[in-house]
Amino acid sequence: MSKQEKKRLIGVILTLVILICIMIGITYATEQQKEQEYAERLSNIKYSIYDMEGEVQKVSIDEGTSNLEELGQDLKKASEYAKKIDKTTSIHEAKKYHEKARKILNKSDNLLDNIQQSNKSKLKKAKMGKRLVSEKWKRSKELLKFEINGVSQDSEIHAEKSALESKNEDYWKLTKCEFQNVIDTTKTFQEQCVNLEKQVNTVTLQLESFDERLESVQSKLSDLWNEPVSMDADLAEYAEVGTFNCSAYDPCLECSEGYDRNTASGVTAMQYRTVAASTEYPFGTRLYIPYFKDFPNGGWFTVEDRGGAIEGNKLDIFMDQHADTEIFGRRDLTVYVFRK
Repeated sequence: MSKQEKKRLIGVILTLVILICIMIGITYATEQQKEQEYAERLSNIKYSIYDMEGEVQKVSIDEGTSNLEELGQDLKKASEYAKKIDKTTSIHEAKKYHEKARKILNKSDNLLDNIQQSNKSKLKKAKMGKRLVSEKWKRSKELLKFEINGVSQDSEIHAEKSALESKNEDYWKLTKCEFQNVIDTTKTFQEQCVNLEKQVNTVTLQLESFDERLESVQSKLSDLWNEPVSMDADLAEYAEVGTFNCSAYDPCLECSEGYDRNTASGVTAMQYRTVAASTEYPFGTRLYIPYFKDFPNGGWFTVEDRGGAIEGNKLDIFMDQHADTEIFGRRDLTVYVFRK
């Protein structure tokens, strides 16, 4: 081979080497570019997959449990007060229990309404979240249905794609269960709210029954301040009942100490009406004394006077004749007290 031919062969070989290097460089650059494109594609899918868990965290059910427990305890107290209303023989005590039960019911109504509104909102969010997660899972599954071409089998891209496929399925199963748990728990809360609402209605009916009874008594009491009324069981329950040491006085100088029929309240003393009592009983307080039920006043008196020796549970009953006061003397009598 001539010298010239050798030079020509070497030139061809160098050209081939250069072309091969260029081809290798182009191939490597293309592979790198594809790997970068696949990496960006998988990154976008990864965010969509991880976002499934974020949807679950938007719905919380913990706070509902404590609210329901609090509501249940309150209604238990209200129910106990309602039972005490039926058992007590004093309308004064019944009114106290009624006020306590009504206060609890007002609070319970507001709390129950808040819980029910919250449950509706959570159930709606949970169902919507479950639907969104399902859509994200399906979308990610579709996006992962592609073949990785032009990238070496040793590249991490293959492993990352496989890991995302597994993670997509795992996250879907996990979030689906969590959302279903929220939905089931919220529905259980709703059932409990229905039961609690029934309890509220039961106690409310008991209180309304007492309201009607109290209205009837108060109507009788309204008449009581104007004229004697027939004493009955409801009025007796409303009164403060006690044993009083009763005496009698009249307009004579010895009994009235010169005041004649003038009283501390300014009204003129009248038989079968006026009674002197301690300052514990305000003027105008009505008294029913069963001992006098067959007298013209039907047993009803009004506190209209005071007396120096009249303290505590002592009464001095006004009479027209001194002889009547001596006959009456001093005796312990049952007295029903009706305050304005």
